[in-house]
Amino acid sequence: MPGRPSGANISGSPARRTVVASAPGTDRCVLHTADATLTPVRGIRRYGEIDVGERAFTLAAPSGLELTLGDGLVSSLRSVRGIQVVQTSAPMSPGSSGGALLDAKGNLIGILAFDVRGVQSLGFALAAEGFWTLR
Repeated sequence: MPGRPSGANISGSPARRTVVASAPGTDRCVLHTADATLTPVRGIRRYGEIDVGERAFTLAAPSGLELTLGDGLVSSLRSVRGIQVVQTSAPMSPGSSGGALLDAKGNLIGILAFDVRGVQSLGFALAAEGFWTLR
């Protein structure tokens, strides 16, 4: 809910956040913080420039294990309920949601969102290009 304070941890230290915008239907929000150091990604790739078959890397915190790196491929580019998603074979486990899907050069191509329960190597990331367009 916009304007609501939120607590979160970044690298083990508590930090204060305020929710600026949210889209609960797609499990997204934009936070404002003044007391945390954030490191930007190298760049953001456009959805139309992503190739099926290219290498993809997940960087997340599955089960609370920060900075866990996994690799796979971009399996497909899809639209789910009108939202562009990148399907990947790179590993996603509980707690990976909100992590990064990166290309081989370190550019952000998606934000890890969901996987198909009971099926291995079938994960989905919201395309980075449209992630901050909340609807």
